[in-house]
Order: sequence, then structure tokens, then C-alpha cells
Amino acid sequence: MNLSVSTSHALYSTDEYLLPKVIGNGTTHVRKHWYDVHNVQGDGQQRSDNPVISGIKKGVKYSGSLLSIYNNFAVKILMFLVMCLIPPNALIAHGAFKDLVRLLSKDLADMLPGVHLVRQWLLAKHIKEKRYLRRELRDAKSKIHVSFDLWTSPNYYALCAIVVHYIDCNSKRQQRLLAIRPVYGEHSGVNIAQTILTVFSEFRIGCKIGYFVTDNAQNNDTAIDAVIHALYPAMLKPERDKRRLRCLGHVVNLCAQAFILGKNAEEDLLILETAHASGDIDKIAKYWSSVGALGRLHHLIRYIRMTPQRRQEFAACVSTLADELKFNMLEVSHVATMDDFRGSRGLRALPVLPRSLCITTLGL
Repeated sequence: MNLSVSTSHALYSTDEYLLPKVIGNGTTHVRKHWYDVHNVQGDGQQRSDNPVISGIKKGVKYSGSLLSIYNNFAVKILMFLVMCLIPPNALIAHGAFKDLVRLLSKDLADMLPGVHLVRQWLLAKHIKEKRYLRRELRDAKSKIHVSFDLWTSPNYYALCAIVVHYIDCNSKRQQRLLAIRPVYGEHSGVNIAQTILTVFSEFRIGCKIGYFVTDNAQNNDTAIDAVIHALYPAMLKPERDKRRLRCLGHVVNLCAQAFILGKNAEEDLLILETAHASGDIDKIAKYWSSVGALGRLHHLIRYIRMTPQRRQEFAACVSTLADELKFNMLEVSHVATMDDFRGSRGLRALPVLPRSLCITTLGL
């Protein structure tokens, strides 16, 4: 018997649903597979029709309720793929997912779209939501205030996230992620400003921009000044400076670093990051040994978390909720005096920290 093997999925997975199929005397299964899974027709052209429309053309009678379910199903699939960061080809084309849908409804399983169609849905949904957001921003009652930040993705793309804050036409406070755009070249203020201005132009909100909130980096100062100057050329420098607000969260973080690590916090953090990146455990231990009580707490936490046995032993010491409530009854109920220590109320006058605070501190 002449055997041919379809290996389109063999390079990517050894899952039982994605194993190569053995076909005898023909290529019918291969053509059906490429048509159903990859949306490629027999002539090699991409299939783009909706399976429901295709079924109607073939004379299939769908009830109104089933079409409604299909439309809702399509929306939920898009939300699931986006929120869970799942590539369409990893789910839609997977045999286990098809089996799950078929268990719920055979008709719905027959309506499952191909990967190419899901991509079309995602793009169409994005365009629709972008138009809706553009109208909402246009009708906003307040100025549109902006916060943005730069960060590096796990696959090392430099990205700029832009968020807008405003009061909508219904007098409700809104916060929307406007865009996440790649930043090419240096992270200079002018380069960042160009990225932000491009997004403002797409949403047509340049004339409604109010104040900016970002981290305290100098390139952010330059970027905000360049953006405001481009939007409001007649605005003087002192007025532009007033439009730049400081990020309270970043300020608190800097204060916490200075409190914990001292005035050279940035240099110390750079040392620790370099040591962690190179796996220099001795350098990390040497640093924490030089910072007093905080270093000893660090060593204690690291010692406990180093092995499963120590974690288990520590977890066994954690009190129950009932024990916690009894323990917390020892908190101070009034200002302690020397007479309290001499009398029967001495124990109740002692300040006691709840053990839950200790557990939280150790991060277990």
C-alpha cells in the first residue's frame, strides 16, 4: 500500500492531536486538513469566507438562536485569546479544543473558524474599538491627561505605553490604554516625543491634551516639553513646565530605596542587578552583610527559602486563624505606665506585633 505522511505539525508538537497522519492511497485528508485548519483551498489560495456564510450558501439552515450563540461565541473567543495571550493557531487548530466545543454543540463545532479568519476578527475588532475610543475622546468633557512609561518586553523590544485619563460625556472618570508602541533608536526625549505625537495624531486629540504624569527621568522632561511645544507653539516655557507632573509612586519608590539602601541607592541597585545577572552569589551575600539589620533579615529569608524542607518547617509554624485572633488580643489598649508593668495589667500593656506581619515580611 502506498503511504504518505502529513508532517505539517510534526515539527511543533508531539501531542496526540498533532501527530502526523498516515494516509492511504490519496491526498484527500491532506487537502481537508489544509482547508479546515489552515484555511488554504485546493488551488493554494487563502480561504477567507466565514464558515457560517459558507454553510448558508450550501443550504444549511441555522436557527436564529444558533447564529446569536455563534456571534457571542466569536466575541468570547477573541476576548479569551487576547486576555490569555494565546496565539490563535495554538487554540483554534487544536484538536482538543475542537473536541471540547463539539461536546457542547455539534453545530457550533461545525462553525468553528480557521486561524486566518480569527486574525481577521481580531483586526476588525481592533479597528472598531479604536473608532469608538476616538469618538469617546472627542466627546470628553475634560482635558485629556496623559501618563506614559518606557519598558523592555521579555523578548527585548523597547516599548512605550501611553495611558489617557479624562471625564467622559456621562461625567464619569475614565482611564484607557491608548497604545503600546515600539521605540526605535535611543530613548531620547525627542524620539519619545515623536512616538507620542504620532499616537495623538491617530486619535485626533492633540488640541485636548492637558497634563502629563511620568517618572522623574530627564528624558521624560525633554519629551513632555517637546510634545507640548508641538501642540501649543504659543505656550511659554514656564507654562509648559507646569504641565509636567511628578509620579507619586515613583517618588515613594525612590524614598523607600533611599531609606533602605542609603543615599547611594541607585549605585547599590546597579551592583545588585549586575551580580544577579552574572550569578555572583558571593558578591550579593557580601553586599547584604554590610547593611546591618536589613542584611540579616535578607539572609534569614534566603536561608528559609533555600530548600523545600525549610519552607515546610516554617509553614508548619504558621498559626491558624483562631491562634492569630488570640495572639492579637495582646495588643496595647491604653498608654503603658510603670504601674502597669508592676501590676496585673503589665502583659496587656506590652506592644505586640501580629505574627501575620512577620509571615508577610518573609514572603512565604
